[in-house]
Amino acid sequence: MSYPVPDPCFKKTCREREICVEKDNKGVCTPESKASCQAVGDPHYETFDGSLFSFQGTCSYVMVKTSGKDKTLTPFSIINKNQLASGARGSYMKSVIIKLPAHEIVITHGERNRVTAIKGLWSVWNLTNHISSFSALQIDNKTSPLPVNLDSGNITITKSGFTGTLKTDFGLEVTFDWGEFFKVTVPSSYYKNLVGMCGTYSNNRSDDFVTPAGVPVSDIVEWAASWSVPDNDRTCWHFPACTEQEKQRYRGPEYCGVLVDKTGPFANCNETVMLAQFPTDCVFYACLTHGSRETYCKALNSYVNSCMLAKTEVSAQWKQITKCRK
Repeated sequence: MSYPVPDPCFKKTCREREICVEKDNKGVCTPESKASCQAVGDPHYETFDGSLFSFQGTCSYVMVKTSGKDKTLTPFSIINKNQLASGARGSYMKSVIIKLPAHEIVITHGERNRVTAIKGLWSVWNLTNHISSFSALQIDNKTSPLPVNLDSGNITITKSGFTGTLKTDFGLEVTFDWGEFFKVTVPSSYYKNLVGMCGTYSNNRSDDFVTPAGVPVSDIVEWAASWSVPDNDRTCWHFPACTEQEKQRYRGPEYCGVLVDKTGPFANCNETVMLAQFPTDCVFYACLTHGSRETYCKALNSYVNSCMLAKTEVSAQWKQITKCRK
């Protein structure tokens, strides 16, 4: 007489976004999917839940870290240091520190094909206290060409073409090009257990923009500033120096306000292409360049291009109305 083999997953309790699979006659919880957050260019972000925003502050910020709610998950944090680009480009990611339980991995803009690995547990404050002066972190001569293999393969960093990839045994994956692109991918085991500028990974965009205290904030600059961490850069800022009077002027109809004017040249496009960060970016660059008409017109042209991609017409008179005739 044969008896049915008991299901090893019958009494196995997994996390919300995990499934139980049989392995060696045992029930093993595995993630059912993955999610990614990325920063591109100067920098434009997309959170784990798909929220899009731009932020060009030049300080150090928590891009993503574990919230600590689930103590059984492997903790990690990723901190990026931004720097003002030359000209009127805004900022870019100067460096990124990936903090793992036994290592800190430093990726620096322009230093292609190599990373710096620091063994040992550093506090977030000490780490970011030196973030703007990497000579302090490189004294140990830990800078290594790729590929890198740490902890018997539990952490690997490889290169393919222009792209580097860091992988861990707990599912964290980071893809980067030492320049304009940085992407963080996590297994769904981390669902609802992440915080930072990559959002909360809760499948709910409405709670992406909360402070470390869990308070929702609608202003991107104020929200991003709440995720800043100390560094040695005393000249860094979350928004370029601009008086309230100047901001009001740049938000007005003679400048960036034309983007949201319901009777203006872009009104037709507003119904198709979400304005999102365009007005904020416009004011940012106006402050950064002290009201440069050239930069202002480039910001408007960027929105026009988005309208064209969405196959939505903009008034043919927009250049005349905004005095961007060149």
